[in-house]
Amino acid sequence: MFTNLSIDINKKSNLCFSYTDRINSYLHIHCLDDDLTDGLHYDNKQLLKNICIYDKSKHKILTAKDCDKIIYTPYCTDLCYENVKLKISLLLNTKTELPVLSVAFINSENVKNLYPAILIVKDVSNPYFYDELGNQINSVESAETIQDLFFIEDTNVNKFYCAFEKDLSAEKVQNFNNEHVKQINEFFSKFSLSLDDKITQATYWALFSGWMLVTGKTHRGIWAGLPWFRDNWGRDTFISLSGILLVSGQFAEAKAVISSFAEFQDCNPDSPTYGRIPNRYVNKDDVIYNTADGNLWFIREVWEYIQYTGDVEFLNSMWPVVKLAVESDIQNRTDEYGFLLHGDADTWMDARIEGKQPLSPRGSRANDIQILWYTALQIASKIATYVNKKEIGEVWKDKAIKLKENFIEQFFDADNNLIADCLKSENKKDFSLRPNLFFTFSVPSLLQKTDTQFLTDEQKYAVIENAFSKLVFEYGVLSLNQEHEYFHPYHDKCEKHHKDSAYHNGTIWLWNSGPVIDSLCSIYHQDDAYKLTCFHIKQMLDTDDTETFASRCVGSLSENINAYKVKNKIYPSGTWSQAWSVSEFSRNVFQSYCGLRPDLLNKKIYFTPAFPFDWKNGEVKFAIGNTFCNLKWTENNSYQKKGVSYYNFNFQLENPLELSIEVFAFFSDQLISKDFTFNDGTLSFIAGVPHKEDKFKFSQAKKLGLFSKKPKSVTKKNYLNDIILSSEDSGYFTPVK
Repeated sequence: MFTNLSIDINKKSNLCFSYTDRINSYLHIHCLDDDLTDGLHYDNKQLLKNICIYDKSKHKILTAKDCDKIIYTPYCTDLCYENVKLKISLLLNTKTELPVLSVAFINSENVKNLYPAILIVKDVSNPYFYDELGNQINSVESAETIQDLFFIEDTNVNKFYCAFEKDLSAEKVQNFNNEHVKQINEFFSKFSLSLDDKITQATYWALFSGWMLVTGKTHRGIWAGLPWFRDNWGRDTFISLSGILLVSGQFAEAKAVISSFAEFQDCNPDSPTYGRIPNRYVNKDDVIYNTADGNLWFIREVWEYIQYTGDVEFLNSMWPVVKLAVESDIQNRTDEYGFLLHGDADTWMDARIEGKQPLSPRGSRANDIQILWYTALQIASKIATYVNKKEIGEVWKDKAIKLKENFIEQFFDADNNLIADCLKSENKKDFSLRPNLFFTFSVPSLLQKTDTQFLTDEQKYAVIENAFSKLVFEYGVLSLNQEHEYFHPYHDKCEKHHKDSAYHNGTIWLWNSGPVIDSLCSIYHQDDAYKLTCFHIKQMLDTDDTETFASRCVGSLSENINAYKVKNKIYPSGTWSQAWSVSEFSRNVFQSYCGLRPDLLNKKIYFTPAFPFDWKNGEVKFAIGNTFCNLKWTENNSYQKKGVSYYNFNFQLENPLELSIEVFAFFSDQLISKDFTFNDGTLSFIAGVPHKEDKFKFSQAKKLGLFSKKPKSVTKKNYLNDIILSSEDSGYFTPVK
């Protein structure tokens, strides 16, 4: 499948595409607007503006906007002009300090005066050009009408490398392309999918786009997003790690990323952030720890990595890091209820006015932080047992149980089917409706055989339905209910406020679809969830539809979307390619819809399928430990039960492994758990997947017509900034002893 993976971009499409070298560089080209093209960046420096064709007879350059068609693939992109084609790649694994571009030039024989060209940035070192044999070739600098243009005039050269280092060895240059192709092929060899064509393509692209953001030489990390979040961000990294590196079987890289962050843990007992994993690090002299949940996502992903790999040796090496993280939070940052305390802007909703007052104040006990804290305590308790520290583990488990009891008592409003977004001072409940409440049902889901049910089934259903109807549009999840006085419908394209004001106050975050889809699948409303998934597929793949979306990046998902449409179009904003957006998309496919969660420490795979109704037949290959597991299913119509689809399931291990599968599905007329053991590496059974027939209603954007009430954020300049700055509670709360 992946060898045929490509996206055709037609002429004049308002789209862009990007690659990284998975070290420290990225290439970005916009297909319609040269001014929006970032070109090639290394570190924080722009090396070139564009890759183009130079028409010498007209003294004119032809860029992507002049193409008849663009073909985007994981290996390269073809810029197809009327009489010439450029194939360009930002190469992987060149083992050079600076990035290298591969450019293939295919020219019609009867057309002259068209040459491949590099438009460079003024005052940056000139590029060097090499042919496929590693010989340095000369370029011509044009100073006639176009400044800073270099082009290859030698008609015998149909492929060359553009580098920024002189005197590269011929041997190194000759291996450039092979190494590039080899690394991409190895990535795609660790997983496979065969579902509906669109969801299959989109999942491959989401995984590839996420993998492109895994970078670093000495320390591996995951860039949060392109173009401006190119540092190692802790929260973003560990939210993204599962859907980028674990479901795709990239276990060595996942381990390297976890190890890199562990190395920068704050081990100074006199520090107010003692025990924390970095929120962001560049090097040992540039580290910040201003996040309450970085530790918690880190612990969660240490455990999930172990579940996928069974790497007990690594579990032992992480024990001191996990122990310090948990104990420092218990000793320095918890209250009498066991809740984890934090600052107003120390959650993922962290925007501030000029770096000071929080624009979405959620201190001192946000609901997502408490759910993550509960999960971290339960995980730490399990790890303690595995490293023969059972006594400590029991203490942490007791704290988790107490925390859960207090959470239900303090946060849950049964009369209105709400979970408070946070507790303020004196336990005052803030019932602002935000997507964070979905974390209650999503985050603890990897705690198999642990008490993760915070509400009764009826209460859970009612909370999810209520929040869904007010927060979830068909194209994304609002970060704040439209009825709230802070609500901002436009993240971008609004002159009334700085976009940070809208960042977490209405703006859609695509990664929030992940917990929502988890929650819906857990109550078998996967067909409602799948409508949301299909809109994200459209954003990644549909290049013909210019009526629905404004500018976007093909094969990837943006950071944000405006809450309301602009000129009847969905308007992506923020980064054009965001790690946790694509990660949650692919994680949902493997874990939420397919329901696959390995647990190699207990020699199990947990299988809780929540297939959308259209998934009649399919196949998924995923890595576990040192082998692969293949799952195939076909529809079975011999069983009939209203609201249940039955399938023939077949599992097969590629290498022998002592393993069982615990299935939660319909067997005959009951929704129950059932254990199966592999026989010579294969296993077959028939089971049913429920589908709730009562459909949830998506929320609708309010019409801002001539006579309708408009949010103050679009009528009063800097409305939110002003009310926060004038508030008595505008001081930044730091609950560190």
